[in-house]
Amino acid sequence: MKKISEEEENEMYNIIKTALFSLCDEKPNHPVDYLAKKMLELVDGTKSAFISRKTIMERRPSTEIDEYLIKVDTIRNENYSKQFLDFYRIIHKVNGDVYLIEDLKVPELKKVAKIINKEKTKLNGVPENILDILLSLDHPNVTKTYEILEDEYHLYAIEEFCEGGNLFDFILKINIFSEGLVKNIIKQLIEAIVYLNSKGIVHTNIKPENILIFRKCHVSNLNDINIKISDFSSANLLSSKNNKTNTKLISTPYYLSPEVIESNFNELCDLWSIGAITYTLLRGEPPFNGKPYEVLFKILHENIKFKDFPSNISEKGKDMISSLMNRDLNKRVTAKSALQHPWFTTDLDIEKFDEKIGVDIINRMSKFVMGKNLKRSVLSFIQSKKFYAEKNIDLQKLFKEIDKDGNGYLDVEEIFEKYGKFFPGLHQEAWEKVKQFIEKIDINDNGVIEYSEFLTISSLINNEINENMLKEVFNFYDRNGNGYVTADDLKEIFEETDMKDEIYQYMVDEIDKNNDGKITFQEFCQMITNIN
Repeated sequence: MKKISEEEENEMYNIIKTALFSLCDEKPNHPVDYLAKKMLELVDGTKSAFISRKTIMERRPSTEIDEYLIKVDTIRNENYSKQFLDFYRIIHKVNGDVYLIEDLKVPELKKVAKIINKEKTKLNGVPENILDILLSLDHPNVTKTYEILEDEYHLYAIEEFCEGGNLFDFILKINIFSEGLVKNIIKQLIEAIVYLNSKGIVHTNIKPENILIFRKCHVSNLNDINIKISDFSSANLLSSKNNKTNTKLISTPYYLSPEVIESNFNELCDLWSIGAITYTLLRGEPPFNGKPYEVLFKILHENIKFKDFPSNISEKGKDMISSLMNRDLNKRVTAKSALQHPWFTTDLDIEKFDEKIGVDIINRMSKFVMGKNLKRSVLSFIQSKKFYAEKNIDLQKLFKEIDKDGNGYLDVEEIFEKYGKFFPGLHQEAWEKVKQFIEKIDINDNGVIEYSEFLTISSLINNEINENMLKEVFNFYDRNGNGYVTADDLKEIFEETDMKDEIYQYMVDEIDKNNDGKITFQEFCQMITNIN
C-alpha cells in the first residue's frame, strides 16, 4: 500500500469532512448542527424523507401564532405511509399519539414515534426554529430525537424509548420515596436545564408527566435512577422577542410559573416548575391545590407554605424549594447557581464515582485511535444513529463527574482537572496528552467531547454495539449491496467532492487486510472495534 505523508493524510481528512458537510441542504454555522443534519440524510440516502427548510416555510401558518410549526393531535386509525413502515414496526400505543416501535433493520433498538396528523391538528406544536436544535440535543437527562420523517399526511418524530415510564407512575410502582432520592432526581433535572439553556431553549412545561425514567429501576438500586426531560411541544427560544405560551394547551397547571401563565417569561420559569415538583415529591401534594382556575390564581397571588411539611424533611431541602420558587425573578436562583446549593453539596456519596473505574475507562478510550479516515466517517454514522449503549451507569456517572459545569460537554480543562494527574510527564506534557485525547475522541471535530461521542466510543470498546448494528452501518457503505466496500462505493458517498480517485482506493487499502482491493464485513468490524 502506498504510504502518504501526515500532511497528505490531514488534507484527506479535511476533504472527507467537507464532503460530508456538503450533503446538508444548507450549511449550518456549528459543527454540532452539521453532524446532526448531514447524518439524518446519510441514514436514508434520500433527502426527500426528511423535513427540509423549504418544506417548513411552505407549511408555516399565517395566523398570529405563526411561530408554531408542528401541531400535535391524537392519531386515531389512519393508515401510515410505506415510507415510515419500511423502517419501523409499530408494537403498541403508549399513550396519545406516542407509539412504541421497533427498528426493522436493528430489532433490538426499541424507540418511540410521535405520529403527528398534519390535517387534524389544533394549536399545539414546536416552534419552527427549535426543530433543528431538538435534533441535535445530546445530554444524559434529555430525551433524544433521532430523526423526523414526513409524508403527505403525517410527521413522524422518532425518539428514544424510556422503559421506566414517567416519574409519577414510577413513584406509584415503587411506593418508596426519600429526600435523598428526590435530591438525586432534582439534581438531574437542573443539570438538564443548564444544558437546555446553553442551547437557547426554555421548556416552559416541566411536570412529572414529562419526566421519564430511562431504564426500569428496582428498589434495591434507586440511587441509579436516570431521568430524562421530554415533550418540547411548548418550548421556546431564549432569543425570542415574544415569548408566549397557550396555557389552555397545558393539561396540568400545578407546576406552571407565574410568568408562563402571564406569557412573559425567561429561562427562570423552568426553575419555578422544578421547585413545584420538588415540593410535590417531598410533601406528597402540589404547593397549590384546587380546581384548575383556583390553582392558576394561587400561583399568581399566593406564597408557598411549609406549615404541614413532614418533620423529617431537611431545612436545606425547604430552602432549595424557596430559592427555586421565589416570585422575584431578580432573586430566583439560576440553574447553574442551584447546582451549588447546600442541599446538593452535602451528603452526596451516591453521586461519587470510583476513581479507579474512571481511570480505566479514560485509558481504554485513549488507546482507541481513530486515525484511519474511513473509521472516522463510520464513527460519525454510528454516533448519528445512536447505536450505542446508554444503560452503562458507570459511563453516565463518569461523564457527569467530569462535566463540572453541567453544560453537557467535556472540555480540556475539565478532563485535565479530573484526570490530568494520571497522564505521564510534567504539567505541560500532561496537558498536551489531554488535548490529544480529546482530538481522538472528538468525532465531529468541534473541540469538546459530547455525551453521544463519549457513549459511542465506550460502547465500541466494550463490544456493546452488536453485529446487527454493525451490519446496518456496513450496508450503508456497501452501496452496491454486493457484500463488500470498494473505492467506487466511497466515491459514490463523497461524489460531490473533488477528491482524487486514488484517495478512495487508499482509504480501502488502509482497512483491506488481504489486499484484494475491497473491504469485507469481517475486515470492517475489525477496523471499527480495534483498540490499538
